[in-house]
Amino acid sequence: MEIVGPSWRNTAGLIMQHTWALGYLVLAGIAYGIRDWITLQLVLSVPITLYLLLIFVVPESPRWLYANNQSTKADAIVQKIARWNKVNVPEKLTIENRLMDEEKKYFIDLVRTPVLRKRALIMFNACKTPTGLYPMPYLVLWH
Repeated sequence: MEIVGPSWRNTAGLIMQHTWALGYLVLAGIAYGIRDWITLQLVLSVPITLYLLLIFVVPESPRWLYANNQSTKADAIVQKIARWNKVNVPEKLTIENRLMDEEKKYFIDLVRTPVLRKRALIMFNACKTPTGLYPMPYLVLWH
């Protein structure tokens, strides 16, 4: 999401979320065809190991690198992305200066103003829902 331009962020977010739903549909189809659970686990686990190769393909987040004072790596990644998109980027980015000048932020800053409080509560609830409600049927069945 961080390396996608502002005009494509909504689309990228939707695509990321729709892949989960598509994965559940594919899982149901595969599970219907493979009835043995051990074979099903092996069939589903082997393709996931291919994702380890993405470590070598997908770059680290430039924003994270800037925040952790690794500006040379971040500049290299931004320059690579700019070359890919055929866009010129200044040699010295202003992002680095802005991040260095900002004061340290704390968790309490998320709830200081009413707007941030509302947004933070929505996000906390959104993160809690998949991790809190999806396992509930399994917990009820086990007890």
